[in-house]
Amino acid sequence: ASTYRDFVAAERRAIATPVSRDYWKTLLRGAEATMLPSTQQRGGHEIRRFDVPIAAAHAARLRSIAQREGLPFKALLTAAHVAVLRAVSGRDEVVTGVIANARLEQAGGDDVIGVFLNTLPLRLAVGEGSILDTARQVFAAEKAALPHRAYPLGQMLRDLGEELQLDTYV
Repeated sequence: ASTYRDFVAAERRAIATPVSRDYWKTLLRGAEATMLPSTQQRGGHEIRRFDVPIAAAHAARLRSIAQREGLPFKALLTAAHVAVLRAVSGRDEVVTGVIANARLEQAGGDDVIGVFLNTLPLRLAVGEGSILDTARQVFAAEKAALPHRAYPLGQMLRDLGEELQLDTYV
């Protein structure tokens, strides 16, 4: 049966794996955090949470669109998040954090008590495309990151040797 110790060991193996380290270094090299305007102005790190309720009828419609397009619902919602970041930052490249499940996929893994989360940077070049175009980019980026999701964010930042501050998460 899987244990939390196995999860920690998997993180350590990921850190020791050049493929994962190179994946994140290549993806993040030269990236600039997408900062919210109020954070830029104050220079602080105020933690704010914005819950955006979606009416049941709208959620059903969005789920239908996601299903029709072969996309996870989460990709569509993340695309909306990215569109807002693009609009408020005025930049065509958006970097945000995606909270990802890093629980081990092995027998008994779902029985282990603990927090098995990692923050994965999502870096997208978004232009004038549609929300669906962005959702496809989100989904492709998440699939590409999947084999590297055990690589800890803190290690990614140390590997870069530069500060990449994630101001937003989805």
